[in-house]
Amino acid sequence: MISWIIFQDDQIIDQHGKISVDIDHLLTLCNDPTPLLDQYMLQIGRHIGDSQYQIYVWRPYQQIRLTDKLKVFHPDQTIQTTTDRLWKQIPTIAEKLQQSLTIPPQLQPFMGYYGYLGYELSRHLEQYHSRDDLPDYPSLILDFPTRLLAIGDTSYYIELDLPAIEDPQLVLHLADRVEPYPGKIQHATPISAYLDRLQSIISHIRAGDIYQANYTQEFRLHKPQLSISHLYQSIQKEQQLEYGAYLNYGSLQVMSLSPELFLKIEQGVVITRPIKGTRPRGSTPEQDQQLIDELVASEKDNAELSMIVDLLRNDLGKSALPGSVNVDAHAVVESYENVHHLVSTVSATIDQSFSSSWRLLLRAFPGGSISGVPKLRALELIETYEDLPRNIYTGNIGFLGLDGDLELNIAIRTATIIDDTVTFNAGGGIVFDSDPIEEYIESLHKAKHLAHYFNHSFTGDILLCNSELIMAEQLDQELTEEGIFETILVENGQISHLSLHLARYRRGQAYYDLQQAVPTEAELHQFIRLNLATHGLYRMNIYGWRDGVEQQLVRIQSYERPKAPITLYLPKTPFVVPKPMTAGLKSLTYQSYRQAVQLAQQVDAWDSILYTANDKILEGGRCSIFIYQTSWLTPRDNVVAGTVRQQLLDHQLVNVADLTLADLRTCSALAIGNALIGILPVSKIIDHNGQIIWEASAPSLVSDLIDQFNLLE
Repeated sequence: MISWIIFQDDQIIDQHGKISVDIDHLLTLCNDPTPLLDQYMLQIGRHIGDSQYQIYVWRPYQQIRLTDKLKVFHPDQTIQTTTDRLWKQIPTIAEKLQQSLTIPPQLQPFMGYYGYLGYELSRHLEQYHSRDDLPDYPSLILDFPTRLLAIGDTSYYIELDLPAIEDPQLVLHLADRVEPYPGKIQHATPISAYLDRLQSIISHIRAGDIYQANYTQEFRLHKPQLSISHLYQSIQKEQQLEYGAYLNYGSLQVMSLSPELFLKIEQGVVITRPIKGTRPRGSTPEQDQQLIDELVASEKDNAELSMIVDLLRNDLGKSALPGSVNVDAHAVVESYENVHHLVSTVSATIDQSFSSSWRLLLRAFPGGSISGVPKLRALELIETYEDLPRNIYTGNIGFLGLDGDLELNIAIRTATIIDDTVTFNAGGGIVFDSDPIEEYIESLHKAKHLAHYFNHSFTGDILLCNSELIMAEQLDQELTEEGIFETILVENGQISHLSLHLARYRRGQAYYDLQQAVPTEAELHQFIRLNLATHGLYRMNIYGWRDGVEQQLVRIQSYERPKAPITLYLPKTPFVVPKPMTAGLKSLTYQSYRQAVQLAQQVDAWDSILYTANDKILEGGRCSIFIYQTSWLTPRDNVVAGTVRQQLLDHQLVNVADLTLADLRTCSALAIGNALIGILPVSKIIDHNGQIIWEASAPSLVSDLIDQFNLLE
């Protein structure tokens, strides 16, 4: 027996049978389904006719599961069979279930299986050379639920008077992998290996072995303290994801933010919407439009999409009425929160005389946009060059109806969560003229969206070590004091005053007899893009040193400017300058400068003022100092030749002078500057007793200096 209630605007418009849930509670759930989320439950977005629904299902009566064998779970028994002829076995199971039920027409669009088809299902459907490693969890799980809540303009609650599987526990086959450190993203494939494998795939393409292959990489991170179900619910509310899904199997959770439809079948008409071609969103409307124009004009991206459209036309044509396959739209730009894509729409009418929805699905699986052309050879190359099973990633999540209707996404932008480990993948289509570096960057742009939701960033994951790109976790060199470094501001992808920094760096190379060539500006820009550091503020460091042999390292990390005005600290004792610093270098003998900064931070100041035994002012622990006495002055005895200070001197906006602590106490205005902060005003100086020994009285003087400095930029 099936019971149901249909709501519209919190009013009951149809009801049948007796339900086990309080009606007021149901109305509350329609407005806020959060209480459902922390149990074994699946949430899937669906389109039915012109309406969009968020569908919540739980308490499965039947579960179809595929590992090394196909298993069908019921409340009182488990049926186990082989994996032969899956395309016939699975539809037969569904047909038997349908024959045992009497389903009212208004409920038919909701009655069916909910769950996923993992990518490795393809090993059971196609004959090709594959690895013998097992996926981490079943390649297929499909639940037929006894409870369903569909929330839309008209909402449905459906309850089947059938027993439920009490504890459908999953058996996980987790490979031995190093668990990710908190705060770090673990890359399964180091960048050097990724680039080498991409080049190998391109060689296959140029040899005529294949036209296109989808190559991906896996990322892992430590889950922060948050609820995945509540995170997905908040994203869904904010973005109205068309093909998103949240699956909670207890030991396994899945969060899919996919924008891509694999197959939708409604009343015998099938639609597929492949996505190819990606550009990041711009930081301004003008830049955003420029990136759209670039995507539309890209011959590579259009060719890539056209090949996939051709493949999908062929896949649908195997089960379609002759002449019914159409390309309804081609290479249309669709924009999402972090990227732009090119999207096409292909449709067909199923030939019901010899095919079915299930058969079409299993013939078309896996999707062409995430495999390649020709598909069988692409599947083999993916098995050859990717390190690990894809699992759910690039499989499908969604609904398979008992009446033949279905709707499945392509499971991209999809994370799986087991214990405290979050796993997700990203990649792209490789073609004849693919640039491995550009493909790598594109994959990170796709992945950063998910990483962001787990409070992680890819910035800093890649280093440039002795002219080679490596992952941060591969670094085994240690900095020594026998060397130099530069700290450079990168703002919205632009490197500030690189020539000034490199001039000082080369002076340091001469002092320490370091011979390695400094990275070129083009190499540094590529490095910045590989770390996704093209929007916002970042600090880039270049290090050169010896630890028996000469070493060079470039790294980058995000940066946040301090808020003005600044408080400075005057230590009790004078500062002893390390010898290499007397050469005007940024030497790695910098520990005493760091200690000066730490002293300031202990009293809530931003930096310390460094001075000599005879009270001559030098600089700050991390900045140059400028004081106003009828004109702007900077200490002659400055040690580190700061780039901001140098610019102000070059343009005669400040002059050098012998300055003492007495001058500091009597000046009209005080400012600090360095490559990262530019110029900032100082509001006060405090001493070691916590007493204020100077306060700003003429802030407009600093504002004028800042305005003049900004004109130099």
